[in-house]
Amino acid sequence: MVMNLNSMTRVCARVSRWVTAIGLGAFLLQGSAEDLVAKKFDQNIEGFSGGWGAERAYSWDPALDGAGNAESGSLRADVDFSSGGDTTLQAGLEVSDFAPYDKVRLDVYVDPATKPNAKGDYGTISVRLRPVGWGWPGTEVPMGTLTKTGWTRFEKPLPASATASVGVNIHWNSGLTGAQSLWIDNLVFVKASAPPPPPTLSLNRAQPGLEIRTTGNPDYSRKNIGTTAEQAPALSWRNSTGPVTYSMTVSETVAAGSSGYAANILLTSGPDAPASASPDWNHPNGLFLEARQTEQGGYSLDLRYKVNAANGHGVRFTEAGLLWAKTNSGLTSLVGTWSLTLQGRSLTVQAPGGLSGVVEIPVELFEAFAPDNNTWAMFGAQPYTRNDRVLTLSRVRIAGGVDFTAGVDQDFTTATALDARLQPHQEGTGGVVLRPLGTAWRVSWPLPDSGLFLWSAKGLASNEWAFSGLTPLTQGGSRTVFVAETGADAAAGAKFFRLRNQGPTITPTLVESYEESLPSGKNPPYVSVEAASDAGVTDGAKSLKVVVDNSMTWEWLGQSFGPSVYEAWKRHSKVRFDIHRPALSAGWNLEVQVGLNADGATWTQGQVLNWEWLNGGASAKKTLEFDYSAMKAGAPDTGAWWQLNLLFRSAQGGTVYVDNVRFVD
Repeated sequence: MVMNLNSMTRVCARVSRWVTAIGLGAFLLQGSAEDLVAKKFDQNIEGFSGGWGAERAYSWDPALDGAGNAESGSLRADVDFSSGGDTTLQAGLEVSDFAPYDKVRLDVYVDPATKPNAKGDYGTISVRLRPVGWGWPGTEVPMGTLTKTGWTRFEKPLPASATASVGVNIHWNSGLTGAQSLWIDNLVFVKASAPPPPPTLSLNRAQPGLEIRTTGNPDYSRKNIGTTAEQAPALSWRNSTGPVTYSMTVSETVAAGSSGYAANILLTSGPDAPASASPDWNHPNGLFLEARQTEQGGYSLDLRYKVNAANGHGVRFTEAGLLWAKTNSGLTSLVGTWSLTLQGRSLTVQAPGGLSGVVEIPVELFEAFAPDNNTWAMFGAQPYTRNDRVLTLSRVRIAGGVDFTAGVDQDFTTATALDARLQPHQEGTGGVVLRPLGTAWRVSWPLPDSGLFLWSAKGLASNEWAFSGLTPLTQGGSRTVFVAETGADAAAGAKFFRLRNQGPTITPTLVESYEESLPSGKNPPYVSVEAASDAGVTDGAKSLKVVVDNSMTWEWLGQSFGPSVYEAWKRHSKVRFDIHRPALSAGWNLEVQVGLNADGATWTQGQVLNWEWLNGGASAKKTLEFDYSAMKAGAPDTGAWWQLNLLFRSAQGGTVYVDNVRFVD
């Protein structure tokens, strides 16, 4: 199939897709499975005993059943929303493979006596599937809004990111108050009735800049570029005798039809506030400017705040927390410069279209940003259910007087790497990306795409097609490449793109097998390391033995490599390594993160093992993997050094062996 995607350009840009019959046959095999009835509550609550949020009481109710079956029942949850408007139910749910299923079904009953919330509904329901090890956030499936009392049946697509589970959460974000009751029944995974369609390419004009793409959890997956820990002590405007301005310039607006999506500037503070992907929730104090798209395609603007509300919203979404608003702003685009300027308790908001406002911030908020408090500034977006949307920033600037030392000013349209004073703050990876210089096109396609590779051509003749040579960037449930119109790579100047099940054979590159060297950087006294040959060896004769204590302190190991490893890192997209946990007399848990740094790149860190429990007397072997494609996208082709950091922590303490660190695709 060939499609003209941009007939307005003189040279038409086209894409095609091509999948073999073998690939389609693999999908057809999924259709033979039956529906998986995970929870039907015939006789009891089937393991639901805990969660978080509003106060909880669970019981089995034989009088109500989602299918009207007198021999069955449902799970009843009695909650008290006096301290918040959401609650979460939790239970074990072991499913080894979700491949045969393509939908999730759930029946929910709202008490007919319930009064609706301020929006006129009864809240939203979502299902979260927890992977092996109970890793967070898992895969969340937003089921929908409860628009009526009585029974409602929800059925939604199962995301490709759901592969297996050991547990399930059901979230009720109600917006209600006081004592309420909800009934849950018939959690079912629906068999795939037809093969999913092959991935379809999309092609859009693009330009250099910082891409903010909402990926991951569609409600809470904040995507921001923000300041670093080194700047935090000096970043408050109260460290300056004159005004300080925090601003971002948008060069590409989010698409129309994205009602609810919000671009934002977030300023947060707290004496011990660490870097966070969701500082507006985690940090105790904050100022929040949001420009949210309306159903009519315009934007409503509001400036809100909170104080002393770590891990909560405090007064933010109440009338008391609103400092300034423009409900009908007249804006139909986010393009332009957005800024907050503060001096003392005076705050000036400026937005595109000449919109502005001046407010006096509350005394308690002024004190919360005292000079001795850490302060963080972040610029980006939150999807509010509008996932897979793109916003592009051309500039971020923080500027004050001569005595203000935490200034930043980066033009993303001319940058080859992020300023050292800026870093992505995001839930998940791939949403905050510096596009390469010369970028002219953005090619993307949805997952799954197993066995498919991007090919390009300057014409449609069969002998003009070639493997593009471009490494795709993983962005949530999609892959993306940025294409230049000129340059040395195979895709430069291409006018046509397609996916094929033929690509280059790239052999994994071994980085370290701990035969002769050990990490030189560590944070004693928390880590004991040595070369060991008695366990955990997967390559060569030795492995790295790490003894983890029970202090819950991150135990850090760092190792640097030269130009040849940098070049190998640039050729690949993932780093993979093997771990072995030998049997100990008592059970213990382990959390593992990977931190990568490279010449000309931005430090990137992510979790690869999330508090996985190992019972006493049991041993385990695992292969852990970290996708760094977003990190390398804006890095130069050559560099003088590359650094691998492994981080461990435990609440009980134990021993882990690490071996066979390699780059793969």
